[in-house]
Amino acid sequence: MYKFKKKQKIKFFKNFIKNFKKINFFYSSCIMLYIKNNNFNYSRLGIIISKKNIKFSHDRNKIKRYIRESFRLNQNYFFKKDCIIVVKKCIIKINNKNLFNNLNKLWKKIKI
Repeated sequence: MYKFKKKQKIKFFKNFIKNFKKINFFYSSCIMLYIKNNNFNYSRLGIIISKKNIKFSHDRNKIKRYIRESFRLNQNYFFKKDCIIVVKKCIIKINNKNLFNNLNKLWKKIKI
C-alpha cells in the first residue's frame, strides 16, 4: 500500500519555478499536469490552485485531497518524477467521479 508522505510534497516556490523550465505537460479539460524527472528515489507532487479561480477554501482543500489521493493510488505509473498540477476554474463544475477519471487519464499518459 502506498502512502503520501511529507517528502513527496513540492512546497517551496523556488522548487515550482525550477520545475517549470524544460518540462513536459499534459492536460485535460480543467487540469494541467507538468512533469519532469527528478534526482530523488521517489515522485513528488505540487498543487497550484488559485484563490481567484476557486473562491472558497473548503472547495480548494477538497480538490487538493482528491488530487493527492489519486496521486497516491497511481504512483506505480511513474517513478522519480516531479508532478505539478495547475487547476483551472472549470473544475468546480466537475463531479468527483469525473475528476478521478480525468486524473487517472493524465497519470496513464505519463506512463506512455
